[in-house]
Amino acid sequence: MFRSILQKYLTGGFCGHDKEGSRVRVELYGHLDMKGIMYSAKKVDLEKTKLWQCESTVQDWREQSKLRGSRVDGLTVIFDMEGVSSKMLWRPGLQMYLHLVKVLEDNYPEMMKRMFVVNAPRIFPLLYKLCRPLISEDMKNKIHVLGGNFKETLLKYIDAEELPVFLGGTKTDPDGNPRCATMICQGGPVPREYFLQNRDSDDQLETATVSRGEKLCLQFEVTKPGSVLRWEFKTDDFDIGFGVFLKTDKGREAVYPVERVNSHMVPEDGSVTCQQTGTYEVVFDNSFSWARGKRVQYMVEVIGPVDDGMRGEITSMMLGQGDTTWDTISDSQKKSYRAPDPRITEILKAKTPKEKAALEQFKERVADIRKPDHDDYELYKWLIAREYNVSKAEEMYRNSMAYREKMRVDTILKEYTCPEVLKKYLTGGFCGHDKEGSPVRVELYGYLDMKGIMYSAKKIDLEKAKIVECETIVQDWRQQSKLRGRRVDGLCLIFDMEHTKMPWRPGLQMYLTMVMVLEDNYPEMMKRMFVVNAPRIFPLIYKLVRTVMTEHMRKKIHVLTPSNTKETLLKYIDAEELPAYLGGLKTDPDGNPRCATMIGQGGPVPKEYYLQTSEGEDQMEIANVSRGSKVSLPFEISKPGSAIRWEFKTDDYDIGFGVFLKTDKGRKEVQPVERVNSHMVPADGSIVCQETGTYEVVFDNSFSWTRGKRVQYSIDVIDPVDDTIQGELSSMLLAGANVDWDAIAENPNIETTKF
Repeated sequence: MFRSILQKYLTGGFCGHDKEGSRVRVELYGHLDMKGIMYSAKKVDLEKTKLWQCESTVQDWREQSKLRGSRVDGLTVIFDMEGVSSKMLWRPGLQMYLHLVKVLEDNYPEMMKRMFVVNAPRIFPLLYKLCRPLISEDMKNKIHVLGGNFKETLLKYIDAEELPVFLGGTKTDPDGNPRCATMICQGGPVPREYFLQNRDSDDQLETATVSRGEKLCLQFEVTKPGSVLRWEFKTDDFDIGFGVFLKTDKGREAVYPVERVNSHMVPEDGSVTCQQTGTYEVVFDNSFSWARGKRVQYMVEVIGPVDDGMRGEITSMMLGQGDTTWDTISDSQKKSYRAPDPRITEILKAKTPKEKAALEQFKERVADIRKPDHDDYELYKWLIAREYNVSKAEEMYRNSMAYREKMRVDTILKEYTCPEVLKKYLTGGFCGHDKEGSPVRVELYGYLDMKGIMYSAKKIDLEKAKIVECETIVQDWRQQSKLRGRRVDGLCLIFDMEHTKMPWRPGLQMYLTMVMVLEDNYPEMMKRMFVVNAPRIFPLIYKLVRTVMTEHMRKKIHVLTPSNTKETLLKYIDAEELPAYLGGLKTDPDGNPRCATMIGQGGPVPKEYYLQTSEGEDQMEIANVSRGSKVSLPFEISKPGSAIRWEFKTDDYDIGFGVFLKTDKGRKEVQPVERVNSHMVPADGSIVCQETGTYEVVFDNSFSWTRGKRVQYSIDVIDPVDDTIQGELSSMLLAGANVDWDAIAENPNIETTKF
């Protein structure tokens, strides 16, 4: 019996028969976690799985031949490349996949009758180049790359009843699933608990030792634009920094900025496309470690671009494309829609001569990198974001274009697969459109376990998740513009703060970083934000985030009261587009008023998702609490309503923690001492100080007579909101002249922070 891991995660399956009776198999290559498969199964099991597929096909031929009264032979393969990214360039995985194809070719000659490639990504020519040496001329003639009309072509060969709905047919699972998941394995990331002991491939990798506090730089010459620099590496016991740079006349330009990678847990791989020729440096950076050297096993290679001969081969594979070339197919998803928009003329008329002059100057300065779909209307957004300072707008634009290149934004919707933990526990989602056609997004900030998210996902995945969100919005604008016959722009955001408590400092910083990704790369995207269910501590939270808000952004934020939330939202959003729990009529198919199929509900992240804890010691102070002792840290509170906020962790054991207020009669307990397992997950919290005086934060180890404890901590005092900020908050209220912030905070229907 084959390993359950292959049954669960090896993609593809048989869905029916073509019009000639041959079996139809769908391969979902973009959903295949080849690295996870190879780390979880033996090569012999992979081979036996391929043999089982082939033998079941031979058996099916016999059954179909009897049924039809004539010989049935051959196999039709639909090779779906949706989701394929540069991750598929991982050399061992690609070699293993080609090896399995050879099992079929060497033992079942002429089994494959035809192969249709659908949803081919931009990197398809490069993948084809890597596979080409193993493809015979006969096999090449059976491969057909389909463009946007693939559904029409597939139906010429396969009846609709035998073809899954997502490929243009009418076939579904019994429960209506259009992807036919009971027949076609959908794959996905292989959980690490399936991983066997890593099998070494030292013979294929070079080895280097990077001394403590040092770097290792490897140079590679790229002589042809469009070449790909591909790498894979692993370390023995600890993480390592990794980056790629291009040497220029002015020094070094970061192509892939250095980031610390946990390559001792799972080998790392990746690639960059080199648009410029020159000397590229691959850097293994151990400068952050002054205690340990690192042993790195690596493979780095340069793959030349696809030449005209091979590009011609690919073009010859295209069915029904007429004069269409590969470039037009791969570019088809990127073409922007320019709908006639009467509002654009009005916007341009409203500009002053100074603002118009700034636009012309800005256009000249960014002409070398300007995106084709960035017309005057789009360029004005960058100027507005920098208050018409042309130099600052140019800097912002150039930084954004470089960031888009680094993050592969133009293809991220097709190439990037979000980690499971973010899909399950990152809150929020799109629920519809407002009355002007802009997408409506609901954020459930109070249900977001930011600490769990940060301990379970990499920063780059959080950034990419935000980019996917933004690119989805841009794509939606194009669709709505076509539908409505005018330009649609902007985002309507409903920021639901139900259950919000004082935010964990690193979590708040990370959340603001994600907001800055939007602000720095999608200026003027947010049209308006409605804050609902604001808790008592909202003014303090606003004070913490206010420093990164522009005046222009602040004017878009509107705080709603419980009495006017439904009424206000329905002024801007039709009831059919608004979730029932917010006052609309929209529900899930099962009647859920929170629309959980559209809006991620979040919740605590299970600890089994946690990666190795990131250290962050440079941001924390250290205290050693001797056995049987306590450490008391005093903090002066001079203003009522101030907040004390803390976070701490211990190395190996728990610690007692509490907060006290010193009074004339001794010490008053504010936060009772409790033992905290801060060696497992860092602890954090806060209190609002209604009284002035000296507060003592206590780390209590009096219960332990055998061990001292090392505590890393960060504690700060947040002053209460002043009249200026209170005035700003009041200006945000869409509630009527006689309603102020205090009236909202005192409303008994709003849950406040529980300390």
